[in-house]
Amino acid sequence: MINSVVFFGFFLLKIVVFTVIFLTNPSLYDILSREDYIIENMTAIALFLSSIFLLLSAKVSRKENKFVSYLLLFIGIVFFFGAGEEISWGQRIFGWETPESIAAINDQNETNLHNVNKKFFDRLVDRATIIFVFLSTYLLLKGRTKFQNIPYPDGLLILCFLITPFYHQYNFVKFDFYHLLIILLFTLLYLGWRKDRKLLFSSITTGLILLVIYYFHSTNNENFADHNNSANEYREYLFSLCCLYYSYFIYRFQFKLKDEKQTVQNNI
Repeated sequence: MINSVVFFGFFLLKIVVFTVIFLTNPSLYDILSREDYIIENMTAIALFLSSIFLLLSAKVSRKENKFVSYLLLFIGIVFFFGAGEEISWGQRIFGWETPESIAAINDQNETNLHNVNKKFFDRLVDRATIIFVFLSTYLLLKGRTKFQNIPYPDGLLILCFLITPFYHQYNFVKFDFYHLLIILLFTLLYLGWRKDRKLLFSSITTGLILLVIYYFHSTNNENFADHNNSANEYREYLFSLCCLYYSYFIYRFQFKLKDEKQTVQNNI
């Protein structure tokens, strides 16, 4: 099983690679994030796989805890919807026309909901991430590890989620709601200093990564394309990677519980 240390390193490496491409080849950075190119498609794949892991988890936990099973089923459907939305439900793949009723209210003339009010849906993901990080950090401070049969994310995964809202273009400096996550970064830093050196080092590294993102995105703002959407696509991709790892973690946890119960029954 992939552990959180490996994922944390992989996640930060992704950001470093994106930063190098952004600084050395802005046109490639833009191309990779365009409609139907690698970043968007990988985001859709990650969200789809997340939904699969969650739906399988719902199936495994059905006999043990129906509430958990229905909760995972619902979240799995949400992620399946997100994957479909990301690629406009295959419209550009299969080439069908957008219905007139949707085209009239869709900013990009596509068969999806998120472009009806893109700002709302973009901010919805950010807000959900912020709430998730706040709750997860609180539960980590309280020493809680799971809700019934659903494991909570550990400190390193929380840090990965914490990073994603900061991946912006930074056309100008202003206070935004997600900046409150800095408080949680210091909270995790303190928790790491008190109890967990791995979390301490990871929190320091996260702070440095946030500075790297802000510095290079703000001082090289002219490298971004005029459509102002590249950073958003990369941010969504980073978010989808966090979701994929967490859903995989939940999936593995459910099977571990099932195997442990089967072992107990076999020993009776």
